Amino acid sequence: MNMGNYVWSAQNRVFLAEALLPSYDDAGWNLSDIIKIDDSIYIEFNGNPPVGKQRGVINGMPAWVDLPPPTSGELISSANAEKSRLKSIADSGIEWRQDAVNDGSASDREIADLAAWRKYRVALMRIDTSKAPD
Repeated sequence: MNMGNYVWSAQNRVFLAEALLPSYDDAGWNLSDIIKIDDSIYIEFNGNPPVGKQRGVINGMPAWVDLPPPTSGELISSANAEKSRLKSIADSGIEWRQDAVNDGSASDREIADLAAWRKYRVALMRIDTSKAPD
């Protein structure tokens, strides 16, 4: 076991450089629970978490724990972003086809596709994202 230059604070859920502890103390951090940790623990839990995990605490030590499920607000925000992304695609598909219709150069297929894109965009805009994820 190689004790390194870092300590772990479970209550703050952070690794701290041992050399900087006086600065954290001066800043008012509660450091009453710090413990020296092995370098391997610091390396394992200070990097990017595995997919679907976040750094948490189990029995006072760092651990990868499941991410909490998204909140209602996060689901609504995600649905709004997806709706906006899809609308942008529809707008792009409509714009050039409408230009072709306006200048008289649209093929029958382009006219039919324009109508389909418009129906799609109307249906998309009627989606009530406030009820996400439903």
